[in-house]
Amino acid sequence: MVFNYQSFAGFCSIIFVTGFVGFAFADSEIDWNTDRHDYYHRDTIQVLGTVYPIQGDKEILIEIENSKNEIIFSRNAELESDGNFAEDITILGGNWQPEGQFNLKLTHGELSGQQPIWIFQSESTAPDYIESNIFFNKPTYSMTDLVNFWIVSPDFDEDNSKKETIGEKNRGEIEVRTGMGKLSSYVLKETEPGSGIFNGTIALTGDKNLDVDKTTHVDDMTSEFGGSGPENGKIGAYKSDKITVTFSGEFGEISKTAEVSWTLGKLEVEADSSGNLNLIRVIDPDMNFSNLREDVITLTNDFVLYETDVSTGIFEKSFSKPFRDFPITYHDITLPEGGSKWIVYPSEETTTLINPPTVIDHPTLISDSGSIEGNFKKVPDWVKTTMQWYIDGIVSEEEMVAAIQYLVNIDVIKLR
Repeated sequence: MVFNYQSFAGFCSIIFVTGFVGFAFADSEIDWNTDRHDYYHRDTIQVLGTVYPIQGDKEILIEIENSKNEIIFSRNAELESDGNFAEDITILGGNWQPEGQFNLKLTHGELSGQQPIWIFQSESTAPDYIESNIFFNKPTYSMTDLVNFWIVSPDFDEDNSKKETIGEKNRGEIEVRTGMGKLSSYVLKETEPGSGIFNGTIALTGDKNLDVDKTTHVDDMTSEFGGSGPENGKIGAYKSDKITVTFSGEFGEISKTAEVSWTLGKLEVEADSSGNLNLIRVIDPDMNFSNLREDVITLTNDFVLYETDVSTGIFEKSFSKPFRDFPITYHDITLPEGGSKWIVYPSEETTTLINPPTVIDHPTLISDSGSIEGNFKKVPDWVKTTMQWYIDGIVSEEEMVAAIQYLVNIDVIKLR
């Protein structure tokens, strides 16, 4: 499956009104594009975009990978306070080999995105065609994520006056598959008239037989299948799975696969200059059980956090009056390797303090020698549940000890 290279710059220039071209990943938290898709040596690649929310350091990693999967360029670009960034990359030196397709990748914390670009020595060495391809908006998804993908196929751009489709009426066959099943004859729609880039989304609906938090109810995961495209697709997925998109027809067949996996969550807090907390944020896409509504999680401090949108996997709670109720603890029960992990602010490396204060009260951990004295504060329900799970063999001794340590941290138990 090929398309004419000489027309490539022409149809790309109309994708964005701004004059920049590329895939704007509206459903991820990095929206970005480049000024063109095709370049020659000594050209400059211009990258513009926005990150939300900013996670930790105010930088975004920009990498370019060649067709041999070798990283030939890597640089951290500075993020402005509103998350905007801009970077110019000059193509110089002998490391930009072999000529042809390269992959431009952006990473900021847990967020990532990628898109193809083409680089040639000169116009005279550029081929008359570039092979079609499939692209996902990120390399790894959670089991209830929203998958955004594109097929670049200008051979099917026959009418520059309207947005066309592929996957129907003798215009190729698109199949989307996970380990749980498949959707056939899925239809994608052109991003703009004349672009030759076709886009669609599919909601992963998880595993209806998986009870993540080990309660008596099932977590809104339906394993539902259905939809014909381009935005109404649903397909079940296991917690460790793959999603594969295949485009086939008389021209041949191309396919691309992305991973489906649980990830380690991240706990962030925002504080003023005195160390008073204004906002708590948990980033854990695994807890996005439903793509139809905002989900809710509860921290071990009994703080309730609400998802920022129906499929972000980002949960926040803000406070009208700053407070200093340390520590703050999130129990991540969806890890790639299994088991669970307590993420505690301000002691764990998986936490981030936004706007670091001048002075902050860290919890004092008293020596484990000596007697234990209770101060009759209320024991949180999650600790009681953890103790019961330990008795039932559901959680490990390490997790039970962590729950006891939490009681020490908040002075429910005192060691002396």
